[in-house]
Amino acid sequence: MRNSMTFLEAKKALRKVAGRPALPMRLLGSGTLETVSLFCRARFAAEDINLAVETLPFGTLHQHLTTAADGISEVALVLPWDLCGATDWRSGAGYGIAAIEDLLSAAERTATALAERCRGVVVYIDAPAFPVFRNTHEQKRLTSSLRAIAEDRGACILPASFFSMSAYLSSGEPIAGAHLAETADAIYELCRMAGERGGKKVLVTDLDNCLWRGIVGEDGPDNVSADAEDSSFRYFIYQSFLKRLEADGIILAIASRNDADLARQPLSRGNMVLGIDDFAAIEAGYGTKSDALRRISSDLNLGLDSFVFVDDNPIELAEVENELPEVVTVAFPPHDRGLPVLFDRLNNLFHRDSLTEEDHLRSEFYRNRKVFVEQANRSTSVEGFLRGLDMKLEIFSKTPETWSRAIQLINKTNQFNLNGLRWSEEDVRDVLDRGGHLFTAKLSDNTGDHGEIISFLIDNENIVRAFVMSCRVFQRRVENAFLLALSDILPTEFSLAFEATERNTPLSMFIDDPAFAIGESITLCNLDRFRAEHPEDLSFFKIELSDAGI
Repeated sequence: MRNSMTFLEAKKALRKVAGRPALPMRLLGSGTLETVSLFCRARFAAEDINLAVETLPFGTLHQHLTTAADGISEVALVLPWDLCGATDWRSGAGYGIAAIEDLLSAAERTATALAERCRGVVVYIDAPAFPVFRNTHEQKRLTSSLRAIAEDRGACILPASFFSMSAYLSSGEPIAGAHLAETADAIYELCRMAGERGGKKVLVTDLDNCLWRGIVGEDGPDNVSADAEDSSFRYFIYQSFLKRLEADGIILAIASRNDADLARQPLSRGNMVLGIDDFAAIEAGYGTKSDALRRISSDLNLGLDSFVFVDDNPIELAEVENELPEVVTVAFPPHDRGLPVLFDRLNNLFHRDSLTEEDHLRSEFYRNRKVFVEQANRSTSVEGFLRGLDMKLEIFSKTPETWSRAIQLINKTNQFNLNGLRWSEEDVRDVLDRGGHLFTAKLSDNTGDHGEIISFLIDNENIVRAFVMSCRVFQRRVENAFLLALSDILPTEFSLAFEATERNTPLSMFIDDPAFAIGESITLCNLDRFRAEHPEDLSFFKIELSDAGI
């Protein structure tokens, strides 16, 4: 959208989406927001979205925050006085102003409520605040602190020039006419990024003029570069960014139109930030990129909806978008100035609220899985292969001090997942306080340490509420050994709150077993029958019960 779009042009832009199903959105703020809502509708119309915007009556923002959410997506457009009413020009500070610490504490509560209500989609106009304190240092601290409070909660900060004092005093409209389109742009970008935030696990990158400068098939492996100098600098920065992603548990892979041996050579020389061992999968050949991504997905046993694909070629990106719409495609920029935008988007796609020890080791886990698959393909006997792995399964009973990875695993696992339900710490705490248990398991073998790979939550009524296992340890019969190892702790018969989802076929296959009786609302398991059906599976593992609540 052009920043100079006029009111009439905005109205005209809405015609292209007239009659289409409306997407409801509520714009929160204490000012009059009808005009900016029109520009928001025009901005979304440019993306073929018919946005239906609802605004609040003037001055009712705080009252609205006390009401229950009704399912409509909400976006906040706030000013300093929305966080601290004493700074509002229309009302003035009055008398008996509270201490600055009290004002800031109240502002933090409001900002937190807005961020939670709007899923982080908050725009903060850094408008001048009415002078509250005669002490100019305290006044400066107040205004800068209000901005920092908003920014700390993920708000997009727009400069003071976006605010119109005359419009606000005369009509309650806070946004300057010259910046209405830019404000709508900011709101659209925040909404788009919120929809993409987090959840991605795999970054697949192209090579030529993307991971390095040059074309390896034409320039040769010795003449491509990613050095911290001249025209190679941005490739060095890109590789450095990917290295940081890998350290935080993001899986890296390659999809390239090159001969396989030729594609690997520059990464094997040891003079780049990234090397061969940093990539869990490398697909090089002359087929389509979408086919390469499918093979990587199969090799890693991860869904394509967890993939992000980066390429400098718009034709390759379009092919993947058309064939694999579940994959997020990102263009590698042709100029250095595009790097901040690229990294902002990738950072958003791979957002994590917090990182666990398991996250930092995830790339190593998937490299170990690759070794496992290669060994399995060479084996002639499944049982002999499993015995040769020297597998060790450690089982733990978790407490609030040690459960962070267990809850993360429940909320991130989709395939081997009992019902797809997500659990908060408060929900898990309630189950444990009522006499339930949260068991987990760690696996290691001669291919390496696989970390914490199972979470199992059972309540005081012997109903399993959550049972998940990481897809990277499939085909080892770990799930069978886990239940058998707990047979002295679990009752002989217990129930599972199973519910089929679009993604949990592996769990469905697990309970498609004579030891399970699948009902409409509950699934029963008989451990004696399960042991009879799987008499050897426990023998493949060395079992250690570490504080398992026996």
